[in-house]
Parts: sequence; structure tokens; C-alpha cells
Amino acid sequence: MISSSSLHKTGDFGGLQVLSSVRKKTMDFVSRDMFSGLPDPLISHILSFLPTKEAASTSVLSKRWRFLFASVTNLDFKSNGNSPSFMEFVDMLLDLQGTAPLKRFSLHLTDYPDPVHVTVWILHALGRGVSDLTLRLSEYPLPHEIFVSKTLVRLKLGEGHDVTFSADVEDVFLPKLKILDIDSVVFEEEGVGFARLLSGCPVLEELVLTNMGWENWEFCSVSVTTLKRLTIFLDDFDENPMSVSFDTPNLEYLEYSDNIAREYPKVNFSSLVEAHIGLRLSEDQSADADFSEEDGYFSGEYEEEKEMVGNATNFLLGLCNVQILYLSAKTLEVCTFCCEATPVFNNLIQLTIESNDESGWDSLPALLPNCSNLETLIFKGLVHKSTDGCGNMCLCKPLKNPSCLSSSAVKVLKIILSVDIDDEGMEMEQIMHFLEKMPRLEQLVVYFNISYDPSVFDLSKKLQSIPRIASPKCNFQVISPNLSLSSTLPSTLSKKWSAPPNEEYSWFLKAFTGIDLETSLEFQLLNSTCFGYIVQVCKCMSIGNMDDLPDNLLCQILSNLSTKEAAVTSLLSKRWRYLFALVPNLDFESFSSQHTDHTSFIDFVDRVLKLRGKDHVNKFSLKCGDGFEDEDVYPWISNVLRHGVSDISLHVSSSLVYWLPSKVFVSKTLVRLKIGPEDGPKVKLRNVCLPRLKALILDSVVFVEGEIGFAKLLSGCPVLEELSLSNLEWGYWGSCYVASKILKRLTLCCADCVENPKSVSFNTPNVVYFKYSDNIAQKYPKLNSDSLVEASIDIRMTNDQKANVRYVSNDDEEEREMVGNATELVMGICNVKTLYLSYDTLETLNFCCKAIPVFSNLTHLTLESNKEVGWQSLPQLLKNCPNLETLVFQGLTHKATSSPSLTHCPVKFLKILKFGEACDDDDVDMVMEIVMINHFLQKMLNLERLIVYYNTSIEDDLVEVSSQLQMLPAAASSKCKIQVISDSLGLSVTLPISL
Repeated sequence: MISSSSLHKTGDFGGLQVLSSVRKKTMDFVSRDMFSGLPDPLISHILSFLPTKEAASTSVLSKRWRFLFASVTNLDFKSNGNSPSFMEFVDMLLDLQGTAPLKRFSLHLTDYPDPVHVTVWILHALGRGVSDLTLRLSEYPLPHEIFVSKTLVRLKLGEGHDVTFSADVEDVFLPKLKILDIDSVVFEEEGVGFARLLSGCPVLEELVLTNMGWENWEFCSVSVTTLKRLTIFLDDFDENPMSVSFDTPNLEYLEYSDNIAREYPKVNFSSLVEAHIGLRLSEDQSADADFSEEDGYFSGEYEEEKEMVGNATNFLLGLCNVQILYLSAKTLEVCTFCCEATPVFNNLIQLTIESNDESGWDSLPALLPNCSNLETLIFKGLVHKSTDGCGNMCLCKPLKNPSCLSSSAVKVLKIILSVDIDDEGMEMEQIMHFLEKMPRLEQLVVYFNISYDPSVFDLSKKLQSIPRIASPKCNFQVISPNLSLSSTLPSTLSKKWSAPPNEEYSWFLKAFTGIDLETSLEFQLLNSTCFGYIVQVCKCMSIGNMDDLPDNLLCQILSNLSTKEAAVTSLLSKRWRYLFALVPNLDFESFSSQHTDHTSFIDFVDRVLKLRGKDHVNKFSLKCGDGFEDEDVYPWISNVLRHGVSDISLHVSSSLVYWLPSKVFVSKTLVRLKIGPEDGPKVKLRNVCLPRLKALILDSVVFVEGEIGFAKLLSGCPVLEELSLSNLEWGYWGSCYVASKILKRLTLCCADCVENPKSVSFNTPNVVYFKYSDNIAQKYPKLNSDSLVEASIDIRMTNDQKANVRYVSNDDEEEREMVGNATELVMGICNVKTLYLSYDTLETLNFCCKAIPVFSNLTHLTLESNKEVGWQSLPQLLKNCPNLETLVFQGLTHKATSSPSLTHCPVKFLKILKFGEACDDDDVDMVMEIVMINHFLQKMLNLERLIVYYNTSIEDDLVEVSSQLQMLPAAASSKCKIQVISDSLGLSVTLPISL
């Protein structure tokens, strides 16, 4: 038994006080027999999460607890000195445990240990088959038995700059060791001893080396074929390691921070996925590099005289297969002064660049063009040393050559700013430079580490005011730790490039066509969208002559235009005359008045299809209104079907094609089929065989055979995954039955009619997304959606049903009758995880649903509100969502009814959308919405975050709403944080709410 006095010797009773407090609070909420009812192994497992000294303090709780701590399988000892009481405590505990198996043994002594005691403890742990051993000791010679353990899986030795081991590893055999972490360990035989250690670890998967001091070794070789993760971090010394080699063919993750070695004889990273490189120049090398810059060696004029101050070429070449790469600012210097040639990174998709004011970007103009598949580029800071070698990467020097950014494939650019934009606006100018030069950019995200609201707003406004960007798809987002702001620029090709400056056109015309700007034909071309697009593509790719591009690449460029716009390029030169006809995507559109002569459009389509001959068609889109005949359109559809088209989109009116060609429904190549606008064509099906069709979109299509024709169509699509039906008017069918075991996405949207569909069934066991908008059916005989994840429901009552609602609403509540029955439909979606309900659906649940089912899987619920509809159905709905985490209201204005019960609501995240939009009287209605928010805050006990989306461009309004929210009484949840967000302004307010 351990006495109280011996416990006092080991330190204070902090752990005992904590545990006693927890135990007392627990007993207040549960019965007193609950804790004693736990089995000993479970209690021991709980104690294993505490340091051993704190676990031992529980022995005074009761007789049963007296020796429980001694049965834990994880031992964690820490002491600031070699006190006799500590050594006595460790000895006593190890004696109590005897030879029981041991999982983890950790020993941390900050003072010089007694080697006799420490060795006994370590050998004791090894003898009990320990699998995880951590030793943090000062100047202690490790026992040889550590390196021949047959049970060790993880071994961590040393920690801190003042810790040194002397390890004599003559014989090593660690057959199960998977993780080796050594810090500040000194090997007597240096590189030989280190290599011997690694050779004795046949299944090693992770190696961490910290402050090994191998700059004085003759060589260091990391050669482990099983290694998957390697981390090397060495302090910045004056010397360069002599020789470092890596033979790790299965390595997936590398983190390497050190002075560059004098040589890298072997570098094998053939399986590398992610690498974080922090290579540095030594002080002497840095001095030589500064001298080279001062002498102009890197200015371009003296390029032939450039001299290397070190050689990391082999190491960087070894990284060429990496997919994710991080380069420190010092590494950029190494690439500039210590690399003979920049390697090609064909697999690289994400690159992170660290910047500081002491290192330049000289290596980036050569690096970025060698990353042909780069998708994401991240800058940790934009401030860097201004040099002559940055090329067109930045604005340090006047531009002389086409920017290396123009050919960049980057789609996502992320910039992490740790401080405010400087007074001179250099960082903002750099961001503008990126936007003007990167043609494929789809998203710019600026991470702004500042909590000062106006700074975030100011940056967002500056981004939105940029006059011209190279990519029409680019969206902007500004993010800070406690503020969220996103802005999307309405940048399209027609707006940005329909009338660029004359010098832009002059450059294109002189370089590619030789056409004079004074002729009328040229001015017509200059004002066309397609010509501006070609100007942009050519400039972004830094192309010197259009003839340098192969035909297939030109066709790929033209495929982003409509066929009519692409055809305009036939006027450029003889080579371009027929290129547009070779584009695999055909997009024809004509919506002229029916009194217009369509002969020119018909001739144009006929000519394009004839020029293509038998070439494969990938996509065919036809949009035409009244005035065309069946005999005009039929041959076009038949032509593309013969040539293996996989995607057909027919936007035609009912007066154009009365019957769609039957060939459409027996195609063996179609993968996607879209038919019909409003008043679409009629369909009469004979045979249906679409063996590859995965997406079917029908809008206003009339099935002559009604439900029979519709069922025949579905039965002929054996691999259909997505079905979208709009305005089919199946209210007149006897029944509608959607049956497919393959279907994953189902969308049904019907216009608001006066009738209720008679019968609607869904047998779709694998559907994960379901969108349904229609009058409620008279019955739902079958609804099978066992795999449903997300659903959007908008079921409505007819006018007659609504009239009956008003009638029965005047009766007593107990005598109220149902005016319809949507119970089976609602029951069928009870497995859903994400659910959207329109305000009509809320009304339908109240008057057309006998009982609301339990949504056990529901975690995200969105509710639409309307001032004409009440919330009567919400109390029961929320009560039946026991695992609901996120609740979203699209507006708070609703018909006055009893408020929903929220006391037992498990919601953690509450979002209010469209705040203030329905307010006719700004003062009164806005106050009512804030009162409703206060109701939520007072009743929702588990709420952790409230987000209010306020669509205003006036910053003062946003601040005013935030102030009113801060003045509300303390919320029921002490964890609740409040955030107010606008489309153009982001504001986050954290309230000091406490219970």
C-alpha cells in the first residue's frame, strides 16, 4: 500500500484534486453506483491518460482504488531532479506491476540521472515487452539492450539542445520498429554508427532526425527501403555537411531543413508525394551570393559569368516526382545560387512559396514554367528582396520579356499575409500583377491575419476595383481569423476583352495576321468576343507566332467559343479557314423572329457538318425557335448520332419538331441527353435502348403515351445515374412511377397547377440527392430512398386545399381534419442527412401530414420562411431531429403562430439568411427579427455559433446590427459566438457570453 506521506513526497496533489472534483460533479448528475459499476480494466484504461504520478494519487480515494493505478499499461515519469522520493516512487511502482505487459514507457529527467537506477528502469520496461519507449535524459549512455529489442514499435530518444546521448550501436536488431525519433543524439562512429542503426530496422516507416550535428561527419546516408515519412531538422550552423545521400524509394513525405551539403551522391525519392524543403546557404556562401548580386552576375547582362556558390542540383532533381512542394525563402536562394538547372516537375499540383525581405524571387521565373500541371500556388507573404532576376514574376524591375505567369496553369492562388498591406501598396500591386497575368486563374484567396475590420474591408474593395483581370472565371475571397469576406467579380470575356486598348489589337494583328487597323473588317473583328478571346489566349501563352501551334491545340482553344463565334476566325488567314469546323463541340443557336429568313443559319449548319465529314462529335447543342421545319433539323440530329456524339442538348420549341427522331432513343454512344425548353417537343417512343446514358434532363417534354411512355424510357436506360424532370404535367397521368436501382440524383420540378397528381411513387434505393417540387399527390404508394443523403422538398397544396385549410382553421383544434396526405412521402425521406424545406412544405406538414417521423440521421436542416405561412409544424419537427447540428432559416418573417419549442434542441450552429430583406418598416420589422434571434439565443442550450447573413453594402448598417446583437441578454449557451456576414463586407463579433 502507498501511504499518503509517500504521495506527498512525489509532489503536490493537483491530479488528486482534479480527479476528485470531476468525480464529485459526476456523482451530482448520475447515481453513486455508476462509477463503482465500471470494471477495473476500464478504470485502468481511463487512468492511463493521466501522468503516472497523478494516476497514483487516486489510490487514496477508496480501498478499491488503492492499487488500480498500478495496473495501467502506460507509464509516464517526469522529474526536475534526482530526488530520493522520485526514485523510490518509480522503484515501488515497477515492483507493484511486476512482469505484466507494458505498452508505453516514458522517462523525462531534466537533471543528470543516476545511471544505475535509469538503466534498471529501462531494462525492466524492455523485459516486459514495451512497444513505445521515450527517453529524455541528459548525457546518459544508452544501454545496448535498447537496440536489440524484439518488441519496440516506436522509439524516441532525446529532446532539446542540451541533451546528448552517446550511443554505441555495434549490434542492432529492431524487427518491429516502425517509428524512430532521435533528437540531439551523438553517435560515436558518426555516419557509420548511424547507418548501422538504420540497417537494423527492417520495417521502419517513419524517421525523425533533429539536431544531429552531422555537419562534421564524413558522410550521412539515409537508406531505408520501407521508409514512408522522413523529417530532418538541423540548426543553422556555419558549416555545410560534407555528403548527404537518400535511398528511400518508397518515401511519401519529406521535411528537410539544413545547410546544403557539399554533395548529394544519391537521391532516390521515386514515390515522393509531399515535400517541405528548408535548405540554406552557409554564412560564407551567403556572402559569396551577395557579392555576385552586387557585381551584376544575375542581372542578365553578365548571365554567362554567373558562378555557383554551392551545388544542390542532384537533390532538387531527386524531388521532380513530388506532387505537393513547400519551399522556404532560403530555399529560393539555394535554387538561384546553387542549382545548375531547374528540374521539370511534371507531377506537381500544389506549390507553396515562403517569402521574406532578405531573399529574392530570382529562381521563380525558371521554376514556374517547369510546373506544367500546377493547379494551386500559395505565397506565404509577398514581401521579398528586390533584384534584377525576378523576371516578370513581380514588379521589382520594369518588364522586358513576356511574363512567366502568362503560361502558368495555376487555377487557385492563395496568398497568406501576416500583417497589414504596407503604405506604399506594393503587396496590393503584386496581387494585381498576378491577376493581370495569370489567364487560367479561377480563385484568389487572401488570408489576412488581422482582426481590424476596416483593413479587411479595404482590401476587399481594392480587389473589386481592379480594372482588368486575365481570367474571366476568377473569384476573390478574403479570409481572416475572425472575419469572413468573399467577393465575386462579374468578369466575363465580353466585358473585359470586347474593346481592349488599341495597342493590344495592334500587337495581335502585327504578330499574327498583318491586317491593317484602318479597314472595316478589322474593326468588326476587334469588337467581337471571339477575337478578344484569341488575343487573350495568345498573350497569356506568350506565343510569338500562331503558326507555332498545332491544329489540335487551336481547335481546343476554339472549343471554348460557340460555333458561330469560332467561325469568325476563318477570316484571319487561309490556315484558319476551316479550323473551326474541326472543333469536337458544336454549339448552334438561332432565336430570330419567325418572319426572318433562316436560310443563312440552315446553310451555315449544313456547311459545318459537311466540312467535318466523318470526324467524331463530342457535344452537339442546338437552340432554335419558331420558323424551322422538321426536315431542317432532323438531318442535323441524325448526322451527329452517326458520328458517335456523347452529349446532345436540344433546346427546341413544340412548333419546331413535333416528334423527336426515334434514333435519339436508341443511341449506343449517348452519355448525356437534354431535351426541351418551355413548350418543348412531343415524344412518342417505340424502342428505347440507351446503354451508356448516365444523365437525362427533360423539360416540358410531352409523352404522348403518358406514364407508359415515361416508364418505357426509364427501362431503356440501365446505367442512368442522374434524372431531371421539369414541367412534365404528370398531373393528368394515371400514375407516375420512377423506378431505377442505379439512379443517384433525382430532380422533379413541376409548375404550380390546379390539380393534385393522382399517384406518385419512387423506387430509387441508391438515390443520394433528391429534389422534389410539385403539388402533393393524392397518394404515394411507394417511396424507397434508403441511401438518401440530401433532399430539397417543396410540396404545395392546391388552391382548393388551401381554402379548406382556412375553413378548418376556424374549427376547434381537436376537430381539425387533414386536407391531404403527404405522410408516406415524409416517412420515405426519414434517413436523410441534409434537408431543405420550403415554406409551402411547412404548411403542408401542418395540414397534410398525420405524424412527422423521426429524422435520426438529420444533421443539417434549412427552412424557408414567408409572411403568409406559419411555423406550426416546427415544434414537432425539431423535436424529432435528435442529432440535428446545423439549423438554417431563409428569412425569419412568418405568419404569427406559437413559437417552436427549442429547449431540448441539440442544434450547435444556427444560420439566419436573408436577414432584413423582408422588412417593410426598417425600424419595426428589423427589431422583430432581432427579438426572434434573442428567442433562439435564450432557448437553445447547445448553441455554439450563430451566423447572420445581412445583405447590405453599407458598413454602418452592418456595424449597427452587430451592436444590437451584442446588447442582447446573455445567451443560454456559454459557448455561443455570433458572426454577421455580408456579401461584400465581413464582420465577426464574439460576445463574452457566460452562463
